[in-house]
Amino acid sequence: MADTDTPAAKRGKSTSQVIGLFAGLGLAMLLQVLPLPDGLSREAWLLASLAVLMAVWWATEAIPIAATALIPMAIFPLLGIVSTGAATAPYASPIVMLLLGGFIVALSIERWSLHTRIALNIVNGFGGRPAALILGFMLASALLSMWISNTATTLMMIPIALRVAQEVEREGVSSKFFAPALALGVAYAASIGGMATPVGTPTNLIGIGYLQNEFDIAIDFATWMGMGLPIVALLIPVAWFILTRLAFDLKGGGDSEAAKELVRTELAKLGKMTRPEWRVALLFGTVAILWMGRVLPGELIGQSGTEWGWNPLLAWISTQLGLTVTLSLGNTQIAVMGALATFLVPAGDRGVRKGEMLMDWDGLARLPWNVVILFGGGLSLAAALSSTGLADWLGGQMGFLADMPLPVLLLIFVALVVFLTELTSNVATTTAFLPVLGVIAVEAGVPPENLVVPVAIAASTAFMLPVATAPNAIVYASGAVTQLQMMKAGVRINLAAIAIIAGIFVLFG
Repeated sequence: MADTDTPAAKRGKSTSQVIGLFAGLGLAMLLQVLPLPDGLSREAWLLASLAVLMAVWWATEAIPIAATALIPMAIFPLLGIVSTGAATAPYASPIVMLLLGGFIVALSIERWSLHTRIALNIVNGFGGRPAALILGFMLASALLSMWISNTATTLMMIPIALRVAQEVEREGVSSKFFAPALALGVAYAASIGGMATPVGTPTNLIGIGYLQNEFDIAIDFATWMGMGLPIVALLIPVAWFILTRLAFDLKGGGDSEAAKELVRTELAKLGKMTRPEWRVALLFGTVAILWMGRVLPGELIGQSGTEWGWNPLLAWISTQLGLTVTLSLGNTQIAVMGALATFLVPAGDRGVRKGEMLMDWDGLARLPWNVVILFGGGLSLAAALSSTGLADWLGGQMGFLADMPLPVLLLIFVALVVFLTELTSNVATTTAFLPVLGVIAVEAGVPPENLVVPVAIAASTAFMLPVATAPNAIVYASGAVTQLQMMKAGVRINLAAIAIIAGIFVLFG
């Protein structure tokens, strides 16, 4: 996803943004001049214009991408495309609330620096050899980005990584290419790690939400991890090998005592784990365990007391009172309950203000509301594409693809999404593709999830350009990496990601 917080974005509109603004409007109006295609309603054709407008504005960031995501709520009801309720409901869908709850829990982890302690402890176990240090930083970044944003992970890891690089190169135990390899390793691993869990990146949840809304296919936390973790487990070492052997030759180099000492010093500065860290770790662990092993929603406790489910005490109480209690514990409820708990659990440390909780409202100033709105707008557009029949029509125009074997389809769409997201928002690209993929999957006679899930995962694999992802932009802005170096390494990892994602879903999908 293109970075919207760069200095250029704050100075005013660039030439490309101005061109995008008028190009989007021009293309949208041009479609309405053309004859109405057979089989499409006027409302669906109007939606086609608005979808083109949103795609161009998202791709060029003509206006902030979250602002573009408000178009469905503002314009769809006005033109009679869908009702106000249908247009606005996706902005507060269970998937959006899951994302919001996950963000709040992640911010509580960041607030007490628990993520820094976890990362430094992982890196500390990899010694001081240059290639081993890169692997340590990559594993730490990937693990963190499974649960907190890849942007926050990169911002936290890069300063430490660059200081380590200075020590390694000052001792002369590695080449001048250690710093760019390490910086790129952090950025790439932060994007790769998010593939492993539903909350790791918004595109995962877009895929889950689309399958749930359109096909009533529920993918729970554990099921997603069963698909995402193998990809991460393969792609991290492959990316490490490409960085340390192919893009940058780092086979040589001895042990850097200064690098090891720097990591130990940073750990020592943190001191022993504080009460807030222990409590937020316990809270996060509880949420993660519930996510990965939750009971499916349903009537867990009956009046007879025979269906005790997972809570015998409540079952016994309900039996004594003659009540029927129905509990529904889904991923969204777990996330929101965890978020609520951060405001209820005392920090418990003498060094903080009396009565301070693990999270306060001021702490949510860093919550990425733009991503939440962007996510809602994407879901609203996807729902309208399906309800108006436009997705079916688009799928029909691409019907020739339905005759292709599944491996070929996977390779085409995974590769297309990987390289498109180098220049466009990954959320926007995923949103536009999924309704069409759903129709093609139905026409081809394959389960929709066999196309939707790999494409949603592939949207996180853009490694070539600084504008492709926030982690890429952060490491490029640090000065440690040139654009040529990023492209040299990134194109190879892009190709590896395409092969791994398509290969895993062909073999095990």
